[in-house]
Amino acid sequence: MIGNVFRSLIVIMYTIGTSPFMSPIEAQSSLAIQDNGATSMEFDWIQKTIDSYVERVRVPSLAMSLIKEGKLIAFAQSGNLSLESDLPVDENTIFQIGSLSKSFTGIICNNLIADGTLGLDDKVVDFLPEKISAAVRKKLSVISIRELLHHASGLPRDAKYVQMTKKDRAMTGGYNESTLLKELEEATINPETRGRATYSNLGYTLLCYVIQKAAGKTYEELLQLHIAQKYGLSNTTTELTAIQKKNLATPYQPSNRKKPTRAWEMGLMRAAGGIFSTISDLTKLMLQQMKDYENYRIKGEDSPLILTKYTMEQGSPTYHYGFGSIAARFNRDTTLTLLGHNGSMRGFSSAYIYTAQPKTGVIMLTSSGGSWFGELEQQIQLPLYDLPIPNEISLRRSIMKRYVGKYEFEKEGILQIKIHDDQLWAITPRGSHFPMYAETGKTFYYKAFPATFEFILDEKQEVRQLIYRQNGKTFMPKVLGK
Repeated sequence: MIGNVFRSLIVIMYTIGTSPFMSPIEAQSSLAIQDNGATSMEFDWIQKTIDSYVERVRVPSLAMSLIKEGKLIAFAQSGNLSLESDLPVDENTIFQIGSLSKSFTGIICNNLIADGTLGLDDKVVDFLPEKISAAVRKKLSVISIRELLHHASGLPRDAKYVQMTKKDRAMTGGYNESTLLKELEEATINPETRGRATYSNLGYTLLCYVIQKAAGKTYEELLQLHIAQKYGLSNTTTELTAIQKKNLATPYQPSNRKKPTRAWEMGLMRAAGGIFSTISDLTKLMLQQMKDYENYRIKGEDSPLILTKYTMEQGSPTYHYGFGSIAARFNRDTTLTLLGHNGSMRGFSSAYIYTAQPKTGVIMLTSSGGSWFGELEQQIQLPLYDLPIPNEISLRRSIMKRYVGKYEFEKEGILQIKIHDDQLWAITPRGSHFPMYAETGKTFYYKAFPATFEFILDEKQEVRQLIYRQNGKTFMPKVLGK
């Protein structure tokens, strides 16, 4: 049993060295506050917010750290290594971090670029084997290292030839060179996305292959050499030891938090999402990153940890992608630029989001993600940045029914809005489910990420127009009706 779900929120005054549909359970929490620049009001609100999600979602395990003004102010942890274990999660519990791995790949590439092993404008075909066909060589001849880092190669988002277990839909057997070459033979370069930041896991898989060839080392060797050993990250790896496996949290399906799944075996795709780490290690890295960004801003000192020196717009003027890191304006305060990355893999989820100025951030790891995870991340950020908590009101079911229906976006497809358990839910064209929270009787917002809904009604109180805003862009989808 989970028992004592929220075990502790431990506040520290030092800097570390150089299915939402499930029923709630009772949570217990404790809090110790020191004079570290954070107010008791902040911690009271953070504690209540975390407790509410732990209770509502039945989180199997959660680990978190909070940084404010360049200081670690709190570690938080909840749950055990597994539902069958009595061993509690702590800051050294290991989780797979999914697409946050791309930030590590960006750091490795910055090191290889700095020492001359790799050039940003090098073409990827120069690192591919001679046996690839002339047609493939010609097709890929336009793609550079820079474009792979920015997700601007025009390659598809995901690989086709990925082996997944039938029982728990986890990646198995890795992803090797022959599979990648087969993928590249069949892949089409999309002219509409080429030269524009358009997310591609396949692109980072190809990047893994290229940097291994360029450096003459495995990805794991590069990870250890340029990051883990350099910054003292003792549990950051793609190849767990027997001891580390014993400290790995068991992942659970987001749709059924009692059903275990497994860590993914990713092979060449490890550069896109296969790294394991801990809250302790990630906190060390973030604190160092904050220092390096400050030195870069004030003194012009470059560092491999500067991942947004070069960026490319990704779908919005307020949202850019660097080398394995976003640089996006915070929707609640457009003077703040959020940096970092998130990750999700049908079980494990991660969030690593911070601002370089002020040096403030949140890191979260869980064994069972879902929309709640993004919501909690967004909610925790508000008191850290001294921002107001958005208004949230309850609506009668008769009012919510006005907004139920389908809304067709020009490129993205159809968004559905439904009611479940007296809550409005948006179902995206990709099938993701997100709860909508009412700010007024006609305006709603996501807690999971920055987006708002504004409904325009006619004289019959029926929806005439939906105005949807996300990442600085405004969309007016066609109202299709119920």
